[in-house]
Amino acid sequence: MANRVCVLCGAKYDYCPNCDADKGKPIWMTCWDKAECHDIWAVLSGYNSHDKTAKDVVDVLNKYNVTDFTKYGGQIEADLKAIVKEVKGTKTAKAKSSKNVATSKEKTDEVVKENIKDKKIVNSDLKTNIGA
Repeated sequence: MANRVCVLCGAKYDYCPNCDADKGKPIWMTCWDKAECHDIWAVLSGYNSHDKTAKDVVDVLNKYNVTDFTKYGGQIEADLKAIVKEVKGTKTAKAKSSKNVATSKEKTDEVVKENIKDKKIVNSDLKTNIGA
């Protein structure tokens, strides 16, 4: 019969830190049934205390291939969903901005090329004014 309940996922498990059968097991097993739950709890605690980033949380979830948060339930499930959404939103925003925003040098080069093409400036202007 299981004598403990994991504080993260609610799974029932056996662990006795004073019993010979469990002497080689990590002491964190007093609260969590497996490393996955321990590591997720640790990174979430770090995130909530501003020691870890949302990306750190997602990295741990990816390490254990965790995509279904319903087994954690309640506030933990809601927090994990929000964090994953935040990281996905950041990646999407970065991808869009890197594709659509030219650097100021690229913009300047484009304007100069158009002005040369339209004969608004000539090569002598470039050498005198820009140092080309």
